[in-house]
Amino acid sequence: MYPVRGFRPVQIGDVDVIAHDGAYHLFHLVLPNHDLIAHAISEDGLSWRRAPNALFVGDPGAFDDDMLWTMHVSRDPAGGFRMLYTGLARDEEGRVQRIGLARSDDLMHWRKVEGGGFPLALDHPAYECELEPRGWTSFRDPYLIQTEHGTEILASARVAHGPPLRRGCVARLAWDGRTAPRPKAPLHHPNRYDDVEVPSLFEDGGHWWLLGSIREDRKVHLWRAGRPDGPFEAPSDNVLLPQGNYAARISASLDGGARSLWNFFASPDGHHLMAPPKRVEAENGRLRVRSHPAFDAKVRQAVPGAELSAFTPLCGVSGTRAEGPDGAGTAVLRSPHATELFLMPEVHRDVRVRMRLAREGPGKLGLLLRVNEGGEGYHLSLSPDKGLAALRVWTARRGHVEPGAAAFDYRALQEAAYLVRPEPLELEVVAFGGYLEASLGGEVVLSLVDDTMREGRFGVYVESTAVRLRDLTVEILDGPADGGYRLRG
Repeated sequence: MYPVRGFRPVQIGDVDVIAHDGAYHLFHLVLPNHDLIAHAISEDGLSWRRAPNALFVGDPGAFDDDMLWTMHVSRDPAGGFRMLYTGLARDEEGRVQRIGLARSDDLMHWRKVEGGGFPLALDHPAYECELEPRGWTSFRDPYLIQTEHGTEILASARVAHGPPLRRGCVARLAWDGRTAPRPKAPLHHPNRYDDVEVPSLFEDGGHWWLLGSIREDRKVHLWRAGRPDGPFEAPSDNVLLPQGNYAARISASLDGGARSLWNFFASPDGHHLMAPPKRVEAENGRLRVRSHPAFDAKVRQAVPGAELSAFTPLCGVSGTRAEGPDGAGTAVLRSPHATELFLMPEVHRDVRVRMRLAREGPGKLGLLLRVNEGGEGYHLSLSPDKGLAALRVWTARRGHVEPGAAAFDYRALQEAAYLVRPEPLELEVVAFGGYLEASLGGEVVLSLVDDTMREGRFGVYVESTAVRLRDLTVEILDGPADGGYRLRG
């Protein structure tokens, strides 16, 4: 194994993870060159160490001598492991996508396999197989699935007819593992997107769940069906992960619990970063995303509300008052007119904060994270009446500001809707290096990476109301040990 160094931020592309022999094995694309499929290993899904690269582009004249795109690794019933991956050729200027096959006995050493239909090109009248109308074809991001219909390969493709912007679909091919895969009718065509990227399919809670990443809004979407061959429907809350999260894939969890959900995060500065895993499980006909228990092992100190320092108002707005936390871990923060920022005195870097909070009357509220003495930092805005959450970074610009120019940096990092719940709201916030995550009612609502603020004070802001906090706990975390994903504090 190589030393623990991780990856430069620009390197992470589409990801795939398989759990094996007490560890997670991550396979990912390397951007911007797409010339290899890299491999890393982790025991907790938070800290990774490099392993030998899995595959490289082919020799001149090979179908994959230009670029390698998304892959999927699975166990082979005959023994060992199989990797399906996307390859592009230089002679075709990368305009035609094909699927290749590689095999391994141990996940460490891979050999490309040709024959039996591989490399595989899509040729079926149901699909857009010509270069027109876009000048390139879609047949990529393979995913191998075993259902009651046998072994099938899913892939990102396009139907042959209809408005060009709405042809994106999930292709389906039957494969017996010996002869050439046989194309079948599309598994799902939502008639809405240019492409449905990085598809995956699994069963949980009596439903089959189809995941796909959508370039139009840079989110992970889902569809639901009662059978693995559909028909699939889009539930009203069909966004599984909010904007910036992409290429989601599912793996078994090492502890035998709910499945782990993996993806990279595309930050506004253009870097692709590996996100910590989450848990995903079906409940009452919905697919719920939860914070991963891997953070539990990172808790260095848990401070219950009864032992926390008192909240103090930062701005001194007339009429504001802070009470507690008391011996039961309850605090009441009042600001009847203007906005007040109530902060705890301690400065933290990596924390997990849990609480239940409720307004005592109409008004606005939100959480403050890594805030300094000037009120600069992360502001988590909550709109309980509308079911909206938004994380913003709000700082002052230093030095001379030209007349008429903004003296502040105010950026909306991520916004998402959640199911409206009666108050008190059960809230959990994680700040782990550059990774920020917010959960409401036990479900992850916001998940992103940002480097602007790395330490500061925790608090609550209140405007035109009073907010009661209960069951408040602050957990101090050991931050990420590796800086490969810009998570290190």
